[in-house]
Amino acid sequence: MILMGTFLFNCTFLTNLNPPDWINYFEFSFIGLYTFEVLIKILARGFCIGPFTFLRDPWNWFDVHILAYAYLSIFVNLGSVSALGIFSFLRVLKAISLTTGMSIIIRTLTGSAKMFCHAVILTVFCLSVFAVMGMQLFMGSLKHKCLPWPQEERNMTDTLSDDERYDIFHLEGEMNAVLCGNSTFAGQCPEGYVCVKTGGNPDYGYTNFDNFGWAFLSLFRLMTLDFWESLYQQTLRAAGKAYVIFFVIVIFFCSFYLVTLKLAVVAMGYEEQNRATIREAKRRQVNYQAMLYRCRREQEAAEATTAIGSDEKKKIGKDESSSETSNEISDLTNEGRKKDNPEKQTDREEKEIDAKLHQFESEDCIRRKVSPPVINTQRIMYKKGSFTQQGSTMQVDEKERQINAFQVSMDMLEDPTVREKTMSRTNILNSMKELDKCRLRSWWKRFAKRFLIWNCCPFWLKCKDCVHSIVMDPFFDLVIVICVIMNLLFMALDHYPMTEKFFYVLFVGHQVFAGIYVLEMILKIIALHPYNYFQEKWHVFDSFIVTLALGELAMYFIWIPDTVYITLLQFLILLRGLRVFKLTKYWPMMKMMIKILGCSVKALRSLTLVLVITILIFAVVGLQFFGHNYKIYACKIMTDCSLPRWNMHHITYSFLIVFRALCGEWIETMWDCMEVAGQTMCLVFYVGIIIIGNLLKLSQAISPEDSMAPILDLEGEQVMAGSEKSDEPGACFSNGCVRIFPFCGASMKSNRGKIWWNLRKTCYQIVKHRWFEMFMLLTILLSCGALAFEDINLPERKAIIIILEYADKIFTYLFIMEMLLKWMAYGCKVYFSNAWCWLEFLVVNVCLFTSLTNYLGYPNFVALKPLRTLRILSGFERVRVVVTTLVRAIPSILKVLLVCLTFWLIFSIIGVNLFAGKFSEFVNTTSILSFLETSVQNKSECEMLMNTSKDVILGNINGDVQWENAKVNFDNVGNGYLSLFQIATFKGWLNIMYSAVDSSDVDSQPKYENKPYMYLYFVSFIIFGVFFPFVLFIGVIIDYFKQQKKIRGESIFMTEGQKKSYNSMKKLRYKKPIPRPGNKFQGYVFDLVTKDAFEITILVLICLNMMIIMVETDTESAYKSGILYQINLVFIGLFAGECVLKLIGLRHHYFTVGWNIFDFVVVHISIAVILLTELTHTYFLTYGQMQVIRLIRCGRVLNFIKRTKGIGTLLSAMMLSLPALLNIVLLLFLVMIIYAIIGMSQFAYVKKVAGINDMFNFETFGNSMLCLFQITTFAGWDGLIAPMLNKGPPDCNPEKLHPGIPLKGDCGSPSLGIFYFVSYLIISFLLLVNMFIVVIFEIFNAVTEENAKSLREEAFDNFYEVWQKFDPDTTHFIDYSQLSDFAASLNPPLLIAKPNKVQLMAMDLPVARGNRVFCPDVLFALAKRVIGESEEFDRLHLPMREQFLSSCLFEISYEPVTIKQKQEQESAPVIQHILEEYV
Repeated sequence: MILMGTFLFNCTFLTNLNPPDWINYFEFSFIGLYTFEVLIKILARGFCIGPFTFLRDPWNWFDVHILAYAYLSIFVNLGSVSALGIFSFLRVLKAISLTTGMSIIIRTLTGSAKMFCHAVILTVFCLSVFAVMGMQLFMGSLKHKCLPWPQEERNMTDTLSDDERYDIFHLEGEMNAVLCGNSTFAGQCPEGYVCVKTGGNPDYGYTNFDNFGWAFLSLFRLMTLDFWESLYQQTLRAAGKAYVIFFVIVIFFCSFYLVTLKLAVVAMGYEEQNRATIREAKRRQVNYQAMLYRCRREQEAAEATTAIGSDEKKKIGKDESSSETSNEISDLTNEGRKKDNPEKQTDREEKEIDAKLHQFESEDCIRRKVSPPVINTQRIMYKKGSFTQQGSTMQVDEKERQINAFQVSMDMLEDPTVREKTMSRTNILNSMKELDKCRLRSWWKRFAKRFLIWNCCPFWLKCKDCVHSIVMDPFFDLVIVICVIMNLLFMALDHYPMTEKFFYVLFVGHQVFAGIYVLEMILKIIALHPYNYFQEKWHVFDSFIVTLALGELAMYFIWIPDTVYITLLQFLILLRGLRVFKLTKYWPMMKMMIKILGCSVKALRSLTLVLVITILIFAVVGLQFFGHNYKIYACKIMTDCSLPRWNMHHITYSFLIVFRALCGEWIETMWDCMEVAGQTMCLVFYVGIIIIGNLLKLSQAISPEDSMAPILDLEGEQVMAGSEKSDEPGACFSNGCVRIFPFCGASMKSNRGKIWWNLRKTCYQIVKHRWFEMFMLLTILLSCGALAFEDINLPERKAIIIILEYADKIFTYLFIMEMLLKWMAYGCKVYFSNAWCWLEFLVVNVCLFTSLTNYLGYPNFVALKPLRTLRILSGFERVRVVVTTLVRAIPSILKVLLVCLTFWLIFSIIGVNLFAGKFSEFVNTTSILSFLETSVQNKSECEMLMNTSKDVILGNINGDVQWENAKVNFDNVGNGYLSLFQIATFKGWLNIMYSAVDSSDVDSQPKYENKPYMYLYFVSFIIFGVFFPFVLFIGVIIDYFKQQKKIRGESIFMTEGQKKSYNSMKKLRYKKPIPRPGNKFQGYVFDLVTKDAFEITILVLICLNMMIIMVETDTESAYKSGILYQINLVFIGLFAGECVLKLIGLRHHYFTVGWNIFDFVVVHISIAVILLTELTHTYFLTYGQMQVIRLIRCGRVLNFIKRTKGIGTLLSAMMLSLPALLNIVLLLFLVMIIYAIIGMSQFAYVKKVAGINDMFNFETFGNSMLCLFQITTFAGWDGLIAPMLNKGPPDCNPEKLHPGIPLKGDCGSPSLGIFYFVSYLIISFLLLVNMFIVVIFEIFNAVTEENAKSLREEAFDNFYEVWQKFDPDTTHFIDYSQLSDFAASLNPPLLIAKPNKVQLMAMDLPVARGNRVFCPDVLFALAKRVIGESEEFDRLHLPMREQFLSSCLFEISYEPVTIKQKQEQESAPVIQHILEEYV
């Protein structure tokens, strides 16, 4: 601890960028101290020989490197950065790793490193492929900008150099120029401008696809979802809206699937490490119990030797045998078991460990019954408070005996855990401090019982009993609950601006509630006595709340200086938010959630500590390496050359930059760093933050999962009913309806009843027919498609209006017809018992209502028409499966959301008290710039200047200035919730944080960085209001669906047909081989193209082709382009040659492989594009698009390496999870359609500001889908909701006319806009984040378990390799006597460790002539033993045996016996001979 304190003290020097000179003297002291530490460790532990020596600890190697660098820095100038101090930060991890929780985390991260590296390799490969695709599609596109037209002496097709500067079109307040494109659906320039490729790329030139490096950075940015909406909008504006497909594939595959796959890898590693930790703990417990057992027996032997000398040899012999037995028990594995199946070995070890623990515990229990342990005797004596002289003497004697028994050898102390436990037990027995503590506790207990239990007089006791009856009455708790809720309501009513009368009402209310809480505490103290009252934790919390309330009340009567008064009073008012937790005591579900959250915090404390230290390390590194550059080169990123808000010039801001990067926003600060400090160092620094930080965050996300189970309520879940699976209709009406109206139950014996039944049966057959379902699905899609045409351009299309009117009526009639048919078919009872039928009934009523109101002349109800799109959810079986599963999880989800809202209520109340009325400022509405506080200090000065001499003072600004309040603020609790939601999504949160940090007083002009300590509010909310609830949410969802799968025993996101396909895909491992052609030439070609060497050659060519494409750049010369083009022609020829060879060798079987068909198409497209360049470029594909299609061939690399163990598992999980993930994506797409149509009907005419512009808006269906896809990941939703929050002038014009429609104005609807966007974000979050995680976790775990149990190609390779050693002449036979050694030489899962004769006999192998066994017979018997009798074994066994026998050049003849029969024949004479001798 002393050394660690020295390390921390040394680290504090690094937090100062410009340390004083005297710190250098401390540096030498630290070097000397660390040298002394190393020498002491070497003398105490030895240097390198032995398991406990100095160099056997990796941390000591790290210390040696630190010292070497430190001594080198004394004699050589290595720069201004202190490596001794920086690496001392890393030594803090050494102390942390000594804790149990942290050691588990470290072993988890290192244990899952191999599989995690496989996931990283797969991710890098996919990102590289997508980066090259991006190069081919968007190379140079982001340089297109709008220039004034016409330019003198300039052709519009010319490309301007970077040095030529013209008046490029910019939007006011934007750093980057407006991009444009020359395609049909690209961004257009305003009137008077023309789109020309000129200048550099956006964002200091770092955002582009001009070469592979920058393209890879852009794809990495897309994968991490950092400010990707800007890249998304820039690319679509420059290249066209059609390229949204590229972003859809990258976002869903890279950003969601691959990231979630990494989470699954870490989660599996964490589970395995937990199991390993438990096994290790049990194993060490066995060793520890064995050591204690041996020590006791030795002590007993010594005592027995002293007492009875005659029995010494027998006792010693017994003790030696017991010692040997205990040593044998401590050995858990042997050499034979090391080769066994790891899973079986683990299970066997656990059983053995449990048995041994039970054995020791049983022996200890027996010994305790004979002579109870001293420790228990001491505890009993402590509890009774009787410490007699006799007891003390007995304790001392027994203690000495125990000390002698604990004299263990150094060999047993090699295990650090055993050593630690032994020494701790010895210290306890050697110390008498526990006795003193118990005496102290006993004294305090006697004092508390005497003075804190009030039993004064009979009158007092009667009063106490009366108060007790009142306090214990449930009605009293009900009154307190109502008061708490009313108090929360009063706190939530605080807002700005607020009248004095309303403020006085709230003030009096708070005092009244404080008085109620005081009265409650007094009554409970009287009823329970102070001694009993403070035994309960909730009563202690209540007393703390009362103390705060009394302190706040006392502030009004105590005279103190104004500054201190305001600060203390504001602090006490902020603590009012803790009253929210008083509700927890009376709300069991809330109490349980808080308890679970506490367990989660406890589970995460070790990992959180590592995360904090990691942030500090990166903050110090950034400060030391980049801090000075932000001051020196500030002019590169700031127009006024001032220090930017986000910098590393101070440790606090450096810490905030690292924290912001871990929150997912790193690209903008990295751009600034690259501008001031260079590209290479900043890239390495930020990539390190992202990789290490995200790995720790992933570990935190899966750590507290075990504490989630108590909040799940699986018994009360509601399942959406499905249609009854019957061949005949059910009851038409319910039994109650038939009793009231007897004519509803017509008898089937009558003629009318038979006619009615036949009619219903016909209707049932119609609605259950597949063609009817397809017809209604088509009708639903057409109905939604019709609504998609009702955009902003509809008034100009008269013909389409007429068509849509008739189509609307037709769809209404069809939906009514469907409803009536289902009523007849299912009956009203079944129909209205089905949730999906209720949805259809709702849609029909909406259609009827809108048609009726439109006919009667009430067009305002037309806004309900988009509700027809809800019908699309019931049209797809895949969607119904996902929705049903999601609905089942709603109760558990709501519980977690309730916790989030409760936490957020506290932060919202605190935010209202801190920032209400402080987010407003005096701004120029034209340039969107605020004035300095030196020009205007508050709102009153602003109004005075606006009405008097503003032209003189403000520089001839005519009517463009105003006092403006931020749209997102903390003026009330509702706005506070919206602000917190933006912070939680990390979109728009920077502007909120800037306003808070710059705030001064109410209605005062903000000052730059006026209150930097307000950063703590946002950091605290992100940790406790975002991260922990998010982890809790993920854990609840994962645990819920795990239990659902255990209950249902199947995948919960797939239909029945998909489940069958899923099972087929799992079993589709060994395909039927393609037959070899009879033609000699074709046979030669067949042998060539079916060899792995040929496939590897083609894969190498594919990778080389990809690398050649990587070399391309936007600014390459014509000579380089020509060479690359010629090389590309060579690759096209090689791939065409591969296609021809496979067609010759495989014949028509060539087209049975999907990749072959794809290669065939790509080759022909490539040749067509090369030969018909102009034609294909105009009507078909460009050269770059053809290159993208060719790059899809890289998937063949993944198809080939899927046979490997690591990446193959990931690829198998990817393929098997596709059906369920596609169902989820389909549901999300349908939700997007619904919200897009609703958005068109409500927000088509809002003002184009912030995130709404000419391309991204709700004017058309396509533009709405672009916006919704963007905000699916929360990206840029703050910009889209900003125009919806405009209520009136000057933000919008409510009287603006729109040609062709009666609607006026371009203002938004704040309440509708908030509900629209927040609901969509929550749904997309549930679908994309949570359900993606659940599906991938489920499939990945299933694939991992199956791979551990099933056979892979490595097992077959190992079999043939070992067989060749036993059969060097390749006869395909080995002698029967060699079979045991052969089976024991294999690797798992085919391994059968010795003794294995019984297992081999059970396999009942056929024996060939010469007492030999045949290779395929042995292989298939071993495989059958692993797989069992199944379809998979049949697919594996029959084709391979047939192929093997067909390749043999001789006939195989078997003896008419098997191994089992042969063993019986050999055993019979032996048994008979023994019986004869016995008789």
